[in-house]
Amino acid sequence: MSCIEPEKLGRFFDGEVSETERTEIESHIRQCSRCASELADLSSMRDQIAAAQTADPPTGHWESIEASLDSAASAEHMVQLQRFPGPSRFRRFRAAASIAAAVGIIGLTAFWIGRGEPAQAAAVDFAVLLDSISEGAVEAFDRFITHHSGQSIDPANAQRSAPDLDFEVPADLPGGWRRARTYRLEFGGSRGIAASYMRNDGEFLATIFHAPVKKENFGTHKDYPCVVGKHRGHSVQIGEWRMVHLTDPSTCHCVLSRITDEDQLASVMSAIAPRSIPSDDHGH
Repeated sequence: MSCIEPEKLGRFFDGEVSETERTEIESHIRQCSRCASELADLSSMRDQIAAAQTADPPTGHWESIEASLDSAASAEHMVQLQRFPGPSRFRRFRAAASIAAAVGIIGLTAFWIGRGEPAQAAAVDFAVLLDSISEGAVEAFDRFITHHSGQSIDPANAQRSAPDLDFEVPADLPGGWRRARTYRLEFGGSRGIAASYMRNDGEFLATIFHAPVKKENFGTHKDYPCVVGKHRGHSVQIGEWRMVHLTDPSTCHCVLSRITDEDQLASVMSAIAPRSIPSDDHGH
């Protein structure tokens, strides 16, 4: 019985296969202990990463991490090659996760598995969006999506594409906004989701969801505390445009709009973050 290709198994794990493929893979896994073990390893690794505490990487560790990653992955690949031929993407990924956990930088490190590129710090670069918003919000948002490797997805698959985040991408938002497109994003080693909305009068609104991070890049724009309804968060103002952030323990919910009515903005925030817990400490 042929094992499932690692890339396909990875897409199954991320909920990115068709219904037919999902049924076929589930049937195969019930009969193949090897693929079932690979899937269990992925699930365990994700849980370990989610539970790891974020910390600043010690000086000089980037180089040693990259060297250890290559060494560990190569050694395990040689041992496992006869047992399970084919790409060693999962084993290399597990080696990366183990090394990252050992130095306490899960959540800040993105390992570009299989690409041969250096490890990079996870960051949400809002400057890409905010620095050009005066030239056109839709164009600036598209630039942000491209910068973070955005891929258009079916809204029904949004939560499966980012299972560690808690958010909603409703078809309609209070105030007459209708969902246009939904995207899956890559913020370093972390998944994110974004959705664009349009109103009949042509007004644009965007929502962005990502894991809480220690620092975001707003360019030269000022970040200041705000209260929207019962939610405490922070805000960045650029001309008529305002980006408001509400962060709970798992997710930062961001809304970019020209809404000036605080009650209406509170209703939008409640629609995209219905389970968010108000707190006095929602800083990044």
